[in-house]
Order: sequence, then C-alpha cells, then structure tokens
Amino acid sequence: MPRLQVNPNLIECPDFASDIFAPSRAAFVNEHVTEEQAVLLLQATWRVGNDADKLKEVEAHQAAALELDREASRKDEMKRNKAKYIPIPDRGVPDEAPVIASQYAMKRLEKGSYVGMWHCTNAGINDALRNSSVADDDAMVMQHGADGKGSWVPAASARVALTFIEDKELKWEDFCQAVSRMITVMEDAGWMPEHVEMFVLFWGALQVHEYGSSRDPIDQKALLEYQGSQWKLWHQAIVSPCGGYNLSVINEVVLRKTRESVYWDAR
Repeated sequence: MPRLQVNPNLIECPDFASDIFAPSRAAFVNEHVTEEQAVLLLQATWRVGNDADKLKEVEAHQAAALELDREASRKDEMKRNKAKYIPIPDRGVPDEAPVIASQYAMKRLEKGSYVGMWHCTNAGINDALRNSSVADDDAMVMQHGADGKGSWVPAASARVALTFIEDKELKWEDFCQAVSRMITVMEDAGWMPEHVEMFVLFWGALQVHEYGSSRDPIDQKALLEYQGSQWKLWHQAIVSPCGGYNLSVINEVVLRKTRESVYWDAR
C-alpha cells in the first residue's frame, strides 16, 4: 500500500468561511441551507476525507512494518539454514572429494579462534564426514568436569573432545599432512591474507627445519611441541594489550628449551 505524501495527522481543517472558499460554499447554499450551514457541511466533508486518509496512513505503516518483519525473518532463515539458499555451481561431481573441515572447526576459525591441527588430518576430516549429519550445531549437552560439577557446553565441542588429539601428540607425518589443508580452511574462513601468509611461512619453516629430518624422534617431537604451544600463544597474544608478533621466524632459543623439556619428559 503506497504511503501518503502528506501526513493527514498534521493537516488542519481549512477555513471554509474565508473568501477563497466562496465558490465551494455557493454550491451548497439554497433556500434551505445558509452560508454558515454550508461552512459546516464543508468542514464535515473534509473531516470524513481526512479520517479516511489517517486510516490509510495507519494501514500503510502496518504494511511496511509487516514487510520489514518478513524480510528480517527471511534473512534469519537464510542465515540459519544457508545450505538451502546457496546457488548451485555449474560443474559436475569432482574426481576427488573436497577437503571439508567440521562445522565446529569452521565456526571457530571464522571467529579467528585457535583450532588444533588435528581437524585437518585424515582422522579429523573423516570424523567431520562421519558426523556431518549430527543434529543442531547449537544444541547443548551437560558435561561434568574433574571436580564432578556439571556445565552446559555445545554438543559439537563435547563430541570433538572425545576424539581430538592435541598438536603436540600428533605424528609428524599427520602434522605435515594437515598444514596445506589448514591453510585452505583459514582462507575459506576469511582470514586476512597477511595472517595466512605468516602461518604459511611458520609451518613451512618447521617442515624444513633440521629437526624435521632428524633420525631422533625427540627432535620431531620438539617441533610439534613448539608448533602447538606457539600456535596457541599467538592466538592469545593477538587479542591482548601487548598484541601479536611474527611467528614465521623460528625462535631457536625457545625451540632448544622445548627440546630439552621434551627430552626429560621422555626420560
């Protein structure tokens, strides 16, 4: 319904007794209707029309508000169930299945949060495929801590916790396998190009480090421990008052200390 150009609630009744409305009064004046009565008739007629315009204005406001509600509902529906509204690309079935991280991992990456490399290993990808049909991502479940106290946590995080492996516990080959996939999902999650580039250099530097090709398993374990701890620390630092730093250059002092710690843990 179109909106009126002039708000009828702000219009005052014209002075039908003025000279400008003399022709309008003359149309009503006769032997039974006086000049004064003609003014009253014109006023009454005007009020009827103005009341009708007010009703139209109210209906127009209501229609506009209803349309806004419907549009908001449509946008909310598309946001909650976006898979139903994504355009279909004009291409056939790929020869190899795409690498798709779990919705839990993608949501964390979209927020810029830390996600363990396990999510991009074969085991993590397979776990995501197996549980891709799990119910509502927003569902909550009760989880009990070591102290016996219960708390509500997202069902997705509780499920992942059952199979998740910390970065430092991964096998070296699993870590190397996960790197290229993690870079891809970070890009898909909308990470800044300079952030992605830093991690490309960071993980690349770890893979070509002399410890990576060492016959001593302690050396590769030290790289995994260093990677896992620095990966987490960077996420904490970037949102802290002190800010982040460039991970791409390996801190050999910290790496040697990490190796020493791993060595004594192994003993």
